[in-house]
Amino acid sequence: MGLALGRRRLPPNLFRADAHPSARPLRHHDRPDTLLAAGMAAQAVALLERANWLTLLDTVLWDSNWLLSESSIVGRALHTLVGYTDQPTEMQLLIYVVVVLATVMLMRLVGSERRQHAVAAGRRSGLDRPSPSIRRTHVSY
Repeated sequence: MGLALGRRRLPPNLFRADAHPSARPLRHHDRPDTLLAAGMAAQAVALLERANWLTLLDTVLWDSNWLLSESSIVGRALHTLVGYTDQPTEMQLLIYVVVVLATVMLMRLVGSERRQHAVAAGRRSGLDRPSPSIRRTHVSY
């Protein structure tokens, strides 16, 4: 079902000029992608901690197993989508926050550079001045 819905949505977005995330500033539909990336980074940290390859900041911050267990259906879904864990370590939280902040800052930076470039290109081509036909229509009598 998810594949069918994704395929239904793909063709209209495939040929749009602003379909690529770097072509536009951060919008509401970029937030799930940002949280997914942060969750994947936090899961990578958890795997490295379990293998004892990463032992820095490995203290558990809290235990929310009483509220939402990671082994429940909702917990598994949140773990997959945003990297939820009921016992996060300091390093997992740090990496999660760093990835979210870096993604938001980079997307805003790229978005503002593209807007500035578009404005500068418009000024060079004379698009910021109204055409003579537009000026003629605004003549007051």
